[in-house]
Amino acid sequence: MGKTALCRFTQSISRNRSKNPGFGCCRSWRGSRSEVGIQKEEEESDMKRTMAAHAEAWLCLLLWGGTMVSTKILLGSVSPVLQLFLRFLIAYLTLRICYPQKLVLVDKKDELYFFICGSVGITFNLVFQNMALQYTKATNASVIIASAPMVTAVLVHLFTEEKQLHRNFVIGFILSMTGIVLVSTNGRGMSLELKGDLLVGCAALSWGIYSFTLRKIAKKNYDMLCCTRRIFFYGLLTMFPILPFVDCSIRPAGSSWIFIAVNLLYLGIFASAFCYAVWNHVSGILGVVKTNVYLYALPLVTFLFAALILKERVSAAGFCGIIFTIAGLILSERKPGKGKVE
Repeated sequence: MGKTALCRFTQSISRNRSKNPGFGCCRSWRGSRSEVGIQKEEEESDMKRTMAAHAEAWLCLLLWGGTMVSTKILLGSVSPVLQLFLRFLIAYLTLRICYPQKLVLVDKKDELYFFICGSVGITFNLVFQNMALQYTKATNASVIIASAPMVTAVLVHLFTEEKQLHRNFVIGFILSMTGIVLVSTNGRGMSLELKGDLLVGCAALSWGIYSFTLRKIAKKNYDMLCCTRRIFFYGLLTMFPILPFVDCSIRPAGSSWIFIAVNLLYLGIFASAFCYAVWNHVSGILGVVKTNVYLYALPLVTFLFAALILKERVSAAGFCGIIFTIAGLILSERKPGKGKVE
């Protein structure tokens, strides 16, 4: 719109210049001012868009922080894999009903990217996490899964021309991981559980591959709601063959059916349909590496939920961990030589 108006304005200058040279000179000066004004408006618009994206990333973290409690409650009544399947089935149906627009692919080969995101980012990532929790502690899992931003940055660094592993990112990663260890263990230390920890490492790698592939999709300027719905479809498609080989029982075990339904709806509608759609949208604006840096704060959000809702005690080590995590997150967002968060 702004470019069209500017073209018409330039044509007007050319017509009037032939009739009145002085007038053309005056209009040219005004045209320069107009260009500066348009550029300033675009910069302000981009800044607002970026700030909104940062706020949306924090909103996702707040909602995802609550999933830990909700998932733990459901594990006593609904088997892990069935819980995942129902969660993403609800998410897919929500997006299908609320946003029925059809996704038209620019290139048929892009279908492969959606399949990778759905199978690796949804099915493998979450199945690895659930399997790992049978062999390792939740504290170990939360620390290892928080390494996903570094995995993503390494993949982008190795397979693209973008060099994301700058000094501040690496130092920020070390600070954040130190903080996450302190927050997750609350100063009690960690013990190595090889089998479970390796499975969580596979989950972190899966998320890194998901984010790297999502970056390719974001560059095609597809509608992100349609993209998220397609990714959920492939997640369900690759999850379905697993169901006959695992426990798919539902045992209320003291919980009412309404209570189970409310938790599943929360996980499906808010933690999946809404959060994944928003997260993918934010990744398209900030880039997958910068967006994934916010995952450093996920154990922090869960820790604060536990302190406020479950009344768990915050130790001095946990408080130091909060400071380390936030400092690392801020530092990772800054490029060397720049004084502001991008």
